[in-house]
Amino acid sequence: MHKECPFCGSIDILNCIDCGASTCMKCGFVWDPGQLSRPLSYYLKECGEAANQKGWKVTWTELPAYLMATIDELCDGFERGWRDNKEKKMHVEIGDCFIRLFHISHDLNIPLEKILIRLLEENKSRPYKHGHERI
Repeated sequence: MHKECPFCGSIDILNCIDCGASTCMKCGFVWDPGQLSRPLSYYLKECGEAANQKGWKVTWTELPAYLMATIDELCDGFERGWRDNKEKKMHVEIGDCFIRLFHISHDLNIPLEKILIRLLEENKSRPYKHGHERI
């Protein structure tokens, strides 16, 4: 079974014999072993459909507002996570950012998997730090 919690890293895990689900005894995070190895297309579909069902539909016209909301998630992570040394909070805000980006990609039919594969290959040929001294 799982050796540590994918959320907090604790090794205090309770595994269900009947369904195979795992529960972290430290933070309470519950997960199904199959949940942690789903393809990117699953998350794109789930995030997009869940947001659409709640009335959020990204259009090209409204894209700037959705991108700013995504940036806001990262700012929240910085303000309430990294700045205050609360690592778990930063993790959650980064997760929220991915959910928003998956929703945007879903609604605008962005072929994210193909783009990521191409960019990963391109980045392999770039120089160290892409030729810059700073980030």
